[in-house]
Amino acid sequence: MKRTTIAISESTARRLSELSRKRKVVMSALATEALEVACDAIDMGLTPRDLRDLIVILKLASFIDPVLLPMDVVEKLVAIASSDAETLDSLIRDFKQLGARTASATISYYGAPADVEEILKTLTVISKLSAFKEVKTARRDEALEISIIGSWKTEVTSKLIKAFMMGAFEILGYDIKEAYVGVGSLKVLVTPKGK
Repeated sequence: MKRTTIAISESTARRLSELSRKRKVVMSALATEALEVACDAIDMGLTPRDLRDLIVILKLASFIDPVLLPMDVVEKLVAIASSDAETLDSLIRDFKQLGARTASATISYYGAPADVEEILKTLTVISKLSAFKEVKTARRDEALEISIIGSWKTEVTSKLIKAFMMGAFEILGYDIKEAYVGVGSLKVLVTPKGK
């Protein structure tokens, strides 16, 4: 193994030392493993901070029991389930409730976010691993415009994603004032409640 010197902050050195003691491993072995994982993430187009956000996402996912399916399979299931208006309304309510549960789990586990932009940083990480291909945000006075481009091919799927966002933002203390729902795209204007 090659020996080298790197500079790290005192707080990181303390954390590394504490972790190596807890796990009963040599500090250099723990540091090497951490750096290897960080290098793997960078090779995959993620940053080490993205990796931390991904860990948060995985932890939150454990509260809602997600099932990973390819988008084309999801859309076939959505098409079958939404074949009549009553079933589609039920599905929209379910997605809104799922958004609310996800936001509640976020608050319960991590505390209320400082602002909606913190949540969107996590959403940007999710976009690298999901049907969300691009997530953009733009500040408009007190409101935040969120644009999502995705790989889904139906407007129904966009409506379901909007319902999920409405449920989540409602719990987080925000309203969705405007929304554009298109095939493979969604744009919403999020404002603090009462504004």
